[in-house]
Amino acid sequence: MVFAAPRPAAFAVAKRHLSCHTVAMGAIEKGTIGAITPMQVRAARGMLDWSRDDLAARSGVPKRTLARLESSAAVPRDATIAAVRAALEAAGVEFIAADGAGPGVRLAAPVGLFE
Repeated sequence: MVFAAPRPAAFAVAKRHLSCHTVAMGAIEKGTIGAITPMQVRAARGMLDWSRDDLAARSGVPKRTLARLESSAAVPRDATIAAVRAALEAAGVEFIAADGAGPGVRLAAPVGLFE
């Protein structure tokens, strides 16, 4: 399952999810919005050695919502996808689009590592 990129006009800010919407709006401004899969989210967390609690704290998305997103149990809101993606990218994760070989994730190389 691939989740579509959020549309900026689709944000309805609820008080209890204000932090995830704030992160999502920042992601829109930075241009880091795009489709990601539940498998990419799980893989990114694994690469960072983050628990769901860690991702929840950094993204502002409730842990239960992350569990549903990762299990494909529900289609998440656009703002949720944006907040999760922005938090993971801020930690150095790069999402690789499906280009015939399938979607993936990798960690950005630190500056000077491969020079």
